[in-house]
Amino acid sequence: MASVVEPSHARDLPLGLRVVAYLSVLLGYIFYCYNYIVVGYVRPYLVSQVGFTVADTALIAMAGNIGVTIGAVAWAGFIARAGRRKAVILIAAGIGILALVQASTRILGIWIGSRLLMDALLGGYYVVATSLVVALFPSQNRAKLIALNSAMYPGANVLIGVLGGWLGDTHWMVLLWLAAAPLPIAV
Repeated sequence: MASVVEPSHARDLPLGLRVVAYLSVLLGYIFYCYNYIVVGYVRPYLVSQVGFTVADTALIAMAGNIGVTIGAVAWAGFIARAGRRKAVILIAAGIGILALVQASTRILGIWIGSRLLMDALLGGYYVVATSLVVALFPSQNRAKLIALNSAMYPGANVLIGVLGGWLGDTHWMVLLWLAAAPLPIAV
């Protein structure tokens, strides 16, 4: 009976599997970017229709920035121990759940807390996406793939702009519900 040799490193996997893995994480990266910027897009509605003040929305944004910074550092150790696959499933599920919590409430403290936690998860997703590129591809391809990851940020801005324009002022909350899309992807 022939023995099966397991790849010793992710770069040893067939190119097709590496590309599929990268594209899967890239899809998640679009939602990473979407979730990070959606609050900025809906800020006028949070003031005019939810009743938050501009100062309140600044606190929400600040909580998110603190969260993403802490998350990028804090998740690195967990990802190294548990692996990218487990981490990305936990992170995507957490982002989806927190997006649902955020979209379903008008309580400022919950918005601030959920933004802090969600963006801490987003910081972890950044670590997963970047480390995956490093693990899967040789150094001569990494810069191009990381650039493609980075292009998802303006791509998500365009997506939110198109969706927001299409939905109009009446259905702006849909943008927040769409932020939960990582939940079914994780499951």
